[in-house]
Amino acid sequence: MLLGLSGGADSVALLLLLLAHGVEVVAAHANFCLRGEESARDEEFVRQLCKEKGVPLVVHRFNTRDEAKQHGESLEMAARRLRYTWFAEECLKQHIDVVCTAHHRDDNVETFLLNLIRGSGIDGLTAMASETRLHSDASTPVLARPLLNVPRKTLEDYLAAQHQGYVCDSTNSDTTFRRNSIRHKLLPVLRTLNPSIDHTLSETISRLHDAQYYYKQGIRAELAAVVHRADGISSIALKTLQTHPAPRTLLHAALATLFPPAMLPQIVGLVDSPVGRYVTHGDTMLVRTSDAIEWGNPAVPLLPESSCSIDADRVRGVLRLRPLHDGDRFRPFGLHGSKLVNDYLSDRHISLLRRHKARALCDDAGIVWLVGYEIDQRVAVTPETLHTQTLYSSSWL
Repeated sequence: MLLGLSGGADSVALLLLLLAHGVEVVAAHANFCLRGEESARDEEFVRQLCKEKGVPLVVHRFNTRDEAKQHGESLEMAARRLRYTWFAEECLKQHIDVVCTAHHRDDNVETFLLNLIRGSGIDGLTAMASETRLHSDASTPVLARPLLNVPRKTLEDYLAAQHQGYVCDSTNSDTTFRRNSIRHKLLPVLRTLNPSIDHTLSETISRLHDAQYYYKQGIRAELAAVVHRADGISSIALKTLQTHPAPRTLLHAALATLFPPAMLPQIVGLVDSPVGRYVTHGDTMLVRTSDAIEWGNPAVPLLPESSCSIDADRVRGVLRLRPLHDGDRFRPFGLHGSKLVNDYLSDRHISLLRRHKARALCDDAGIVWLVGYEIDQRVAVTPETLHTQTLYSSSWL
């Protein structure tokens, strides 16, 4: 296993426990260079401990402040991202399948309360899992937290019995950090109301994990029944959402991997918005159409299976595919005069997302084929046509 070893009581206790059970361990120490001499002290302690125990050690020093500033993150979020990305890289390099961290019951209770205070659904209230993947990709190493049901006090008592020292992070007492405020201010108050609050909340988390299992089973079946996927676009009918007993939950479950929870109010608001309203995040556009909420990547062409025949002799130059441009015009076959492509699509109630994904096949004279929709009158086959050419969308998209 690759063990995240900070030098604190939790990770040192886990190192000793793994070695006592004959587990082969490679220790990984992330020095985030945030606490000056104290960070250097922690690294040196870990080096000496691993040397004493005969444990292979890898160390990485991070410029965490610059990383956080560059990505617009808090120091805690930047450190977490850097640590787990590095763990994954080390596992790949050393052919290791499991990363082990020393999160314990107190950490899990604090995470539950953090998420509760911030506002969360069932996924946040289940806090941490004892086993998951390091990242969402199924090919990444397993992330194991074997101490998740063990109280911090038990680990400290174990180290005392082993006469094993450890280092303390001075920032753990800084209550300007929300987690520390929960640890040092909120939990002591809750313990006056319920002396067993840590155990009680741990049991609550466990029950929520059980409920989450059935929730996910049910939501998967629900989404399979109501989400329609075609041509690279996913959608849910408005009628389904407007009559569903939990439309917020349905939309959140369908879009959880594409939009952050903070955008859920905007997403739900689309249901009652005018046609054409949309929300974007990353490479996903979510649009309110006349009868559905649909989403997809607007930069990826629509994938309709279609074909058309044109007069090959009327093509000027080389055919090429391109996205639509503002002001594009063409002469739709069967209509008199030219028309703005955007107006042509709007008249046919083509959604904003589908318009973004539409492509035009052009020659040197302009649009030849609005792929999947209509050809230009200029290249139409007539009784005078000598050579025809059949165009297939699959050959271009």
